[in-house]
Amino acid sequence: MATSITTKIAKEKLIKARCGEKPLPKVMKIAFGNGGTNEVNEPLEIDLDQSSLNSELSRKNIDGYNITAYNKCEYYCTLTEQELVNEKITEVALIDEEDDVIAIRNFKAKYKDNDMQLRFFIEDEF
Repeated sequence: MATSITTKIAKEKLIKARCGEKPLPKVMKIAFGNGGTNEVNEPLEIDLDQSSLNSELSRKNIDGYNITAYNKCEYYCTLTEQELVNEKITEVALIDEEDDVIAIRNFKAKYKDNDMQLRFFIEDEF
């Protein structure tokens, strides 16, 4: 079963935005990594204080988003045929315009071939 969190820094930014100290930065990128599982391909638990992926491979601008509920927004990004070929992807993260990781999701390995696109979704939930 996949694991996901909203990071501590994201929660701190939300509090500052709500009281008017600082505007909330937009989500801009999704990071992809291969350090989200243990040796038997089970997703690792994520620490609330974690501020990066365990083993980041690449970052890309998001393709778009969908607001799916009053408290959820789903962001998505597509890896093209040429990107991360033969990689085992096990973790993704949302990155805001200040380059901070605001959400992390670990999951069982998704293998990326060179003849296919692969789209990833990650939810931001409050």
